[in-house]
Amino acid sequence: MAPIRPSLLLLLLLLLLLLLSSLAPASARFLLAPAPSAGAAAGAEAGSDAALLVFIGRSDVAPEDYRDGLVRAVQSEMLSRGLAAWALVAQGDLQKGLPEAVERAIDEHGNITQLHLLAHSMADGGVQAQELALKAAAQPGYLPLPVSSLSLVAGFLTRTQRPDVAACLEKKKLKPHPTFRYPLGYLEDGVHNCYGPNTVSFPTPTLTIGGSLDGVVRVTRIAEAHYTQAVLSPSDATRFPVVVVPGLNHASLLFPANSSSEPPSAVLDTDLRAEISRQDALRTAAGAVSDFILVTTGGARPSETDLFEKMVPNTSEQLSPVNEAFVEMEGNWFFTGYDDENGTSGWAARAQEMMADPLPSKWDWNLRNEFHLLTDEEKIPPYYRHRHRPNVTVSSKPGYLDGITVAQLRFIELKPAQTKFGLDGYEIIKEEKVNILDTVVDDGSAQVSAIEIATKLASRELSFNRTGAKSSPSLDDGNRCAAMNAAAYDWARSAVQKADLARFEAHGVPMRMIDDKKTIIPAGPWWIYTYLGYDDNSKTGTMDITSIYAFYPLDSNPYGAGNHYCKLLSPARAMEWILIDGQEQSTGYAPEPKDWYNATNPNLWAKDGIDLCEQCQCAFEQMTADEHSVKSSILECEGAVHYWPLNVMISLRCKVHSYASL
Repeated sequence: MAPIRPSLLLLLLLLLLLLLSSLAPASARFLLAPAPSAGAAAGAEAGSDAALLVFIGRSDVAPEDYRDGLVRAVQSEMLSRGLAAWALVAQGDLQKGLPEAVERAIDEHGNITQLHLLAHSMADGGVQAQELALKAAAQPGYLPLPVSSLSLVAGFLTRTQRPDVAACLEKKKLKPHPTFRYPLGYLEDGVHNCYGPNTVSFPTPTLTIGGSLDGVVRVTRIAEAHYTQAVLSPSDATRFPVVVVPGLNHASLLFPANSSSEPPSAVLDTDLRAEISRQDALRTAAGAVSDFILVTTGGARPSETDLFEKMVPNTSEQLSPVNEAFVEMEGNWFFTGYDDENGTSGWAARAQEMMADPLPSKWDWNLRNEFHLLTDEEKIPPYYRHRHRPNVTVSSKPGYLDGITVAQLRFIELKPAQTKFGLDGYEIIKEEKVNILDTVVDDGSAQVSAIEIATKLASRELSFNRTGAKSSPSLDDGNRCAAMNAAAYDWARSAVQKADLARFEAHGVPMRMIDDKKTIIPAGPWWIYTYLGYDDNSKTGTMDITSIYAFYPLDSNPYGAGNHYCKLLSPARAMEWILIDGQEQSTGYAPEPKDWYNATNPNLWAKDGIDLCEQCQCAFEQMTADEHSVKSSILECEGAVHYWPLNVMISLRCKVHSYASL
C-alpha cells in the first residue's frame, strides 16, 4: 500500500475538523415551521404576516427537546391567538452565524415582520438572550429586524440592567491610595456608596416567568425582579411584567410532556418537585409568552389577556409576603437599592424592643435602625470612620424611649484572622455592596436573603436604667438573641401563603434555635467575624440556628458598656428556607394524564384507584407512592383539579393522575 502523502494527510485532517465543527453543539440550530393548530384564530391564514421566534436554552439540554417541547408549545399558543410564528432554536455561541441564520430565515419566508427572543433558564439562555437584545438595540442592523420582545422563562433581567447597580460596579475601580498622613492607604468616605432607586432600564420589553417550586432559579430572585420592575416602577407594568406560576419547577419545561429524558445533573441537584403537570406547565408558560408578544406588538390590549388580567395580579398577591420579608423586615440591598451605609432593617429596629421586653410599665418605644459596616474605627484604614453605636435615650415624648440600633447585612463570610482581627480595612471593605455585587453570582441559584443581620443593640440593663427603674446585669440573662431568632422564624411561618406552609410542614426541615453562644475572646472583632450558625442536625432532623452574642454590663469597660450585640436570623432568610432551601430537594414531575374514564360505562368503574359512583359522582383512593414521590394523587373532573381528600364532585368524565418520580 502506497504511503499517504503529507499534503493529502493535511487535507484529510482539515476536512475532519470542518466535519467535527459542523457537528458541534455550539452550532446547533433548527428552523421550525409554525405549528399546525385546529384552533388557530382568524388572521393566521397562509400568507399573512408572521413572526420569527429566536429561542436560546440551557446548553446541557438537547435543542431537539426544547424544540419539541417549550418552543412548539409557544408556537401553538401564538397560532391560536392569530399569529403564525417560525422558530429558530439556537444553542451555543450566538456570535457565530446567528445574524446570518435570522436573515436567511426572513429571506426564505418573506412574510416575517416581527422578531422575538425567548430563553429558558439563566444557564446560558437567559444571559445570552439579554446580551443579544442589548447588542441589537445598540447596533441597528445587527439583526435584520428590531427585537420586539424578550421572554425570560425561568430567568430574569440581571441586576446590571439597573443603572445604579452598573454605576456601583464602576466604583470598584476606586482603590485606596497612600498619602503622607495615611501611609496604609486612604479612601474618601462615601466614594463606594451604592444607594440608588434600583429600577430597571432595558431597551426591549421583557416578560419574566418564574416557578414557585423552581430550585434552580429560585422564586425569591423572581420576587426581586417583581419588586424592582413592578413595585418600584409601576409605570413599567406592561413593559416589564413578572409572573410566578404556582407549582412549576425548573425541570418541567426542559422536555416535551411525554418525554422520558432525565434532567441534567445541575437541575437534579437543586430542583424541587413540581405540583403541576408538564403539559400544564408548557401550556401556561407558552400562553403567557404569547399574550405578551401580542400586547407588545399591538395585537391585543392588556385587559384582553390572561397574562395581565389574571397572572400578573395573582403574582402580586403571591409575592406580597416575600416583599414584606425582604423589604420591610430585612431591608435587603437587592430589593431596595440600599447599601452598607444607607438603609434600614425593620427587624433590627424591632429587635431593640424585644431585647428590653418587658419594659417597666407605662413605657413605650420610638425605634429606628441604621446600616453601617460594623468595623468602623477612626484608626482603621482605608476610611478612618467615626464609630456608630446603639443607644437608648429618654424621648421628648413623655413615656417613650428612643432606641437606635446599628446593623450590617452579611452576604459573604470573612474570618477574624483574614481581617487581622478587624484592623485590615482592605479585607473589611470586601463586605461593601460594591464588592458583594461582583462576588455573589446573579443566576438565580444563590440565596437572595442575608446570612444574618448582625445587629448592635443596647442592653436591657441600659434600657431599664434610662427609665429610672432598678437595673442590673442579670436583666440580660437568658438566650435573648435566640428568642429574637425564634420570633423571626415564627413571623416567616405566619406570613407565607398557607399552601407553602402546608408543603413545608409536610416535607420540610424545621429550624430549631440553639442557646446563644459567646465568642472565644469577648471582643468586637471576634463577634463581628463569627457568623450566625446553621447546623444541619441529622439526629434531630432540624436546621439548628445558633446566635453569637456579646454583652457588656454598664460597669464594664466604657468602650462597650451598655451594649448587647446579637447575630439575628433575618425573617427573609427564614422565609427563603421555608419556600426553597428547607424543602426536600427531590426533582420530580407532577402528574400527566393517564386515561379518560367515562362515568356512563360501568365496565370502567374502579380502575386505577378510581371509583365512579352513581350520579357521576367521582371519588378515588390515595395511590401508593414510593418514598421519593409525593404521597397523593390528583383527580381532574371537567377541568377542575382537586387534591385528596376530595369532596364529592359531579362530572361526566374524570381522569386520574399519579406522580412520576426520578
